[in-house]
Formats: sequence, structure tokens, C-alpha cells
Amino acid sequence: MSSDCLSGPREILAPGTSFKVSKLRGSEYGEYGILMPVMDGRLYSARDPLTWREKMWADEIVRLLRNPEILEEYKKKGPQRAADFDVPKIIPKYFSVFDG
Repeated sequence: MSSDCLSGPREILAPGTSFKVSKLRGSEYGEYGILMPVMDGRLYSARDPLTWREKMWADEIVRLLRNPEILEEYKKKGPQRAADFDVPKIIPKYFSVFDG
């Protein structure tokens, strides 16, 4: 589970999908994980009510804990996706970018 920030999470968790940082208003179940709205960047006190984003994150975490089959599926896929970034696979891609 990650916020759908400008660079990285979407490419890792939901490859091939379109970036929607300002438009994402709910959870998005990607192939390898869940994308969530980005927090608003403000610092709140413990006395402040939860923002809609904080509430959504909390609700999604509870949903995962209540649905272990979804959690298990992502636990299986995580190592598969991580393997896509292993040094022997990723170094040639970096060189292709730098060598143009």
C-alpha cells in the first residue's frame, strides 16, 4: 500500500496504468499493491478530526486485515515484482537510458 505520489509507486504497484495523483479519490487495487490518495501535507494535532484521506487509509488497512485472501495475494506478488528490480535485470535498463 502506497500513496500515489509523483514518482515511483504507480510504476511499481500498477505498471502500465495512468498517473492520477490529483484525481485519485479512493483506493486503487493495482497488480502488485494498492495505491492511495496522497496526504495533504499539513501537520495536524491528535485532537484534530481525521481528514478524508486519513480515514480512507485507516478504512483500507482494516479492509485488508479483514480480508486475508487479498493480503495473501499481494504477499505472493510482492517478491515477484521485487525480482523485476534485481541488479542483473535493472542495470542493463539503466545503461540503455544513459547510453540513449
